[in-house]
Order: sequence, then structure tokens, then C-alpha cells
Amino acid sequence: MVTEWSGGYAPRGTSVREARARARLLLTVWRWSGDVEDAVLIVSELVTNAVRHAARPGRVLVLRLAVLEDGTLLVDVSDPVAGLGPTGAAAPECGRGLGIVRTLSSGVEWFLRPHAGKTVRARVPGSPLRD
Repeated sequence: MVTEWSGGYAPRGTSVREARARARLLLTVWRWSGDVEDAVLIVSELVTNAVRHAARPGRVLVLRLAVLEDGTLLVDVSDPVAGLGPTGAAAPECGRGLGIVRTLSSGVEWFLRPHAGKTVRARVPGSPLRD
């Protein structure tokens, strides 16, 4: 891993705007080689989903951005809800957020965190960082 950052957000709508602004700032300062606007859109969609479907009073959502040596950006959004919810044909389609994330990323993963909810991770391609 070359660099990473994580921060917590209250589960409210204004957090989406704050997360987008933080992601744009960090990726610009880091001079990340991928498409910053695509990455910011991915952050927006994942944080929006967490606010909409996993908000719990008194709990926070965690956004983590990490750039790997090959330039890949990992966008992780963790929330306090342990279940992954229905998938495939059983999943209710509320919007296009995850479809957008899948289109703009090279992969989306979900994993449970014992006693702490789940994390959704998108991998966003970039070029190796240069000094």
C-alpha cells in the first residue's frame, strides 16, 4: 500500500457531500493517476447506500481510501449492519447506484466484519504512482 486514509461520518445526507469533498481533495493531493471524478462518484454512491440502508442512531459509517502500489484505488465503505441483504434476482432495485459503481470500477466486493457490520469495497484502476 502506498497511502491510505479513513474517516467516520454520521449516517445523514450531508455526509455524502462531505465524503465526496474529502475524496476529491485527497486524490488530488495524492496525485492519484486514475479518474478522480469517477472515484468521487463511486464514493458518493457507496456512502449514499450506507446512509440510506444501514444508518443506525449513534453509529458511524467509515470511508477508507487506499492507493496500492499498482495505482489501484480501494474505496471501502463500512456500516454497522451485519447482513448483506438479498442479492441477485431477490434484491430489490431501488436505484442505479451499485450499477454505476460496477461500471466505473474493476470490481465490487462485500464482506462481513465480525460483530461490526459489513464493508463494501470498490477497486478503481489507476496507473502506478511515480515520485
